[in-house]
Amino acid sequence: MNILESFTIGNYDFQVQINFGNVAALMQRDVFYKTGAYDYQFLRSFYFDDIIQAKIGAFCKHFAEDDTYRELSLARQADWAQYNDLFLRNCFNPYFQSNPVLENIGSLVAAYEFFKEHTATIIARADYQRLYQHDLAIVPDAHIPDPELADIITAFNQIEGVRTLASCQGVSGTVSYQKHNILTLAPHARYAYIWFTRITPAMAIKLEQMPFVNAIFIDNVYPTLQSTGDNAAFLGEIRAWLRQSTT
Repeated sequence: MNILESFTIGNYDFQVQINFGNVAALMQRDVFYKTGAYDYQFLRSFYFDDIIQAKIGAFCKHFAEDDTYRELSLARQADWAQYNDLFLRNCFNPYFQSNPVLENIGSLVAAYEFFKEHTATIIARADYQRLYQHDLAIVPDAHIPDPELADIITAFNQIEGVRTLASCQGVSGTVSYQKHNILTLAPHARYAYIWFTRITPAMAIKLEQMPFVNAIFIDNVYPTLQSTGDNAAFLGEIRAWLRQSTT
């Protein structure tokens, strides 16, 4: 992390930082703010053609001087927050999974411009709101499996030599927009998955050789059972396989 610039506008102090480990590296600027005796807090990132000093300064001035805009920004409801978040959600996958939207668009720069232009239209759609509200109702918990796969996790952990680490029932769907399958901002993985911390070689071979239709077993960072796209069908297929294998 390197501080490129520090300045004050009204009651707010700002820092503009660059971190070479960020998603866009040299083409990203991170803005932090503080007021009074509080510590600096992350506010937002600028990417690619938006990293120019004039744009960053104009944003900070708007944030410092406009109470309504500041509230929207902190609640991540301002336009910039929505397109930034949808860009990151669809182009950077924390679950070691593919990013088909980014793959289809072809580059991070083009993807960022796409979401800048289209996010307002996407999130206003009825299908986006329906999927978002549905998936938002289940908040992921690091210690409790999602309800749609809780019985599957229990069954795997009852098999000798098998232990799961983490899992997700996956999104209930995506928004089809301009030939892209867009994820909403609800906090679930595109593809349902089960990560294992321990699995016997025999079980791993068995899973790898199974002719699953909606599932694939991959030895990634962790041995993983993952949906191929239809998360509900994946859960059903794994549930049926467990019943047959443990009876």
